[in-house]
Amino acid sequence: MAKPKWLTLCWNGRELGRINNVGAFDPPWMCGWLVPGDWPSDLRSSIETLARAVATESDLPDPPPGSGYYDGWSVVDPAGVVSEIGVPVVDFATGDIQWR
Repeated sequence: MAKPKWLTLCWNGRELGRINNVGAFDPPWMCGWLVPGDWPSDLRSSIETLARAVATESDLPDPPPGSGYYDGWSVVDPAGVVSEIGVPVVDFATGDIQWR
């Protein structure tokens, strides 16, 4: 299977940005560089908190009750094929993104 040139990151069908330089680093983990689009501020804050916990090997935080922030994630390739993924780990300062 050929590596896509880019992927679109989506949450519940909402486009949140484009992932470039897509690759695998520890299968099934994937990585790339995210060019973020327009994120709901509460969603972004929750994902930033998750990324800090991962970086410091702390306990993973629960999402805000009723938010659904850890559900509904997907990537879409240039041909329009949608693949469900787990909640991504995003470093908004560097653009680094990881998911599986």
